[in-house]
Amino acid sequence: MANHCSCVPDAQSLANSTNSSVWEEGAVSQDMKDANIITIWKNKEDRGNCKNCHSIFILCMFGWIDGACIFSFAQSLIVQPYFTKTIVSKTSGFLCRVQYAGDLKLPKEFDARQQWPNCPTLKEIRDQGSCGSCWAFGAAEAISDRVCIHSNGKVNVEISSEDLLTCCDSCGMGCNGGYPSAAWDFWASEGLVSGGLYDSHIGCRPYTIAPCEHHVNGSRPPCTGEGGDTPECVRQCESGYTPSYTQDKHYGKTSYSVPSDEQQIQYEIYKNGPVEGAFTVYDDFVLYKTGVYQHVSGSAVGGHAIKILGWGEENGTPYWLCANSWNTDWGDNGYFKFLRGSDHCGIESEIVAGIPK
Repeated sequence: MANHCSCVPDAQSLANSTNSSVWEEGAVSQDMKDANIITIWKNKEDRGNCKNCHSIFILCMFGWIDGACIFSFAQSLIVQPYFTKTIVSKTSGFLCRVQYAGDLKLPKEFDARQQWPNCPTLKEIRDQGSCGSCWAFGAAEAISDRVCIHSNGKVNVEISSEDLLTCCDSCGMGCNGGYPSAAWDFWASEGLVSGGLYDSHIGCRPYTIAPCEHHVNGSRPPCTGEGGDTPECVRQCESGYTPSYTQDKHYGKTSYSVPSDEQQIQYEIYKNGPVEGAFTVYDDFVLYKTGVYQHVSGSAVGGHAIKILGWGEENGTPYWLCANSWNTDWGDNGYFKFLRGSDHCGIESEIVAGIPK
């Protein structure tokens, strides 16, 4: 069995990264003043495992609307449904989206593949190969889905994991790990071209790292770990593909972190499509086959980013429905269910997303 190396840096690396700048006091917007609240940004040293939303606390100035306090002062940002606000750090420019859930009744089970059947990328399982590029795959997969969803099925495109992995200098260390939030920022600021699976010749820049067997036996050669040299950033499409590299770019309108709250994450998926999440991988996760994963035994072996596309319950146990990037030989045809609602292994602390242009 190949060693599993971290493709999402640990919390200390995140705290020390150039992508995680110190947050300062944010400007108070008019609608927040009207709601009698202010925002406070804490320094990165106090943020724990969440880079973005755990840094934001809401204070109640005068306290009450219709007999209820409109703030939450807790480790995780939980906002009562009185307003919608996108909060911006003046130093990092990163957005934290606070959704207005109102009285929306979320379904007990939700599967984005069934909700948006005309978007084929929702059913696609990719393979990152022997490269710690999970951060790029989780982003490219969810972005592909959202481009289709927000075009009402009119635009079907496989966003290139290769383009994101190789050309985003601010995203981290390429095949040796990266930052999901920076990946979504890069999509919004620089754009991403199309690109399919390895040797598919689909899109502008298909993936160039061969598939392999991740912790299982199968027809492919075994993976040799996650790390090594990152392919070169080539700002041109493969021979015979049109339009040009620049013309093939797809851009995000916004990128943001989703609060570390179960219902907020559910609402984000329900409204806008799959999100990217990250969690700590333990030895027992790589052996997953079926059921709802809960860490029981083994040591931590690194961080891992994935796509979350729904939720449900199995035998009374709540779960997130996730797509991995270890091909269809791993897990439940490439998918897995992960314990929901208790931030198990940090699964609810690193949710990022964005809206296409």
